[in-house]
Amino acid sequence: MGCDVGISSEQTPETTLDWIDNGFTGGGGDDFYVGPSSSNPQNDIGGGGDNLNNIPPYGGGPVWITKYVQDPNPPGCYIPGGPISTIDTDPCPTTPIGHWETYQLNVPDISPKITDPCIEKNKIKTLLSTSFIKNKNDSLAVTTSLNEQGADIKLKNWLSPATGYMNTGISTSTSSIEWTPNFTWDATHGYSVGITHFHPGGSGPSPTDIYKMLLNLRNSNLMNDNSGGPGAALQYYKDNATLTVVTHDAKYVVTVKDWSGLYKYFSDYLIAHPYDPSPLYAMNVAFAQGGTTTTDAPAFELLKMFGPYINLYKATDADPTNFLPMGLTANTNDITTLNCNP
Repeated sequence: MGCDVGISSEQTPETTLDWIDNGFTGGGGDDFYVGPSSSNPQNDIGGGGDNLNNIPPYGGGPVWITKYVQDPNPPGCYIPGGPISTIDTDPCPTTPIGHWETYQLNVPDISPKITDPCIEKNKIKTLLSTSFIKNKNDSLAVTTSLNEQGADIKLKNWLSPATGYMNTGISTSTSSIEWTPNFTWDATHGYSVGITHFHPGGSGPSPTDIYKMLLNLRNSNLMNDNSGGPGAALQYYKDNATLTVVTHDAKYVVTVKDWSGLYKYFSDYLIAHPYDPSPLYAMNVAFAQGGTTTTDAPAFELLKMFGPYINLYKATDADPTNFLPMGLTANTNDITTLNCNP
């Protein structure tokens, strides 16, 4: 037997999204295990130069990561390849030796949620017909601003949605290409379940808009809210989160149908661009340059990128309450409305 002497000094980040953002990697010969409990490490992601960006999600809630570290006064010897707490009491032939340390992570629940767009479109129609949201969208549709404008959609009480929405106002960005929402999850500021914002250039949602929906899953108040039962708040957000983009002649709505797939898409993209100072900007550039010959180029590009993970709906000014689900044609070279009555 031998001793694992690969010691790393990195601090464990809060969520797997932090690992993506910060490029957290192990060093030396570190051995890591990750699993849904402190005594159930399901995946050995150890070995020299461990890259923790690829840690799989386990359906949300606490996830435990366990790492072997050096003991100044070793009590025993580590058996390489053993489970989480395999420490041999026999003398170790080499020094130094160590022990396992376990860290608890709060990883967002990003288990798949598949939603039939032909059913969900009725929910979208009802939601956007709510007077509070409709008034926001109507105001945004006639704005003359050259910069983006938007409003947060926040419930007063997510456990009792019928109590209505917080009275959030429309704010104007200093940018013509980005508006920053203010996600909150508390009784004082409201429970964010969506945003609506104006695109002065007339395009639909962008990759950055989609990414912001995903980042909300790392909000500590949301992750730690167990008032409706363990994981209930996070599930409620996933089931009800909407992104609305308003232009002068149409409205677009995005919902997420596969949070796990969306997470992996961004994870893989960011990992593949480790030296790009702004990989999301590069993604937006690629998004903006494609689909110029289609009938709705931005929506077409959005579905090419994220089609397996999102539902996209569009209503025109000619029929403002009829939100039709969008999809790609059979040869995927154009965008079309989905046939919900085959």
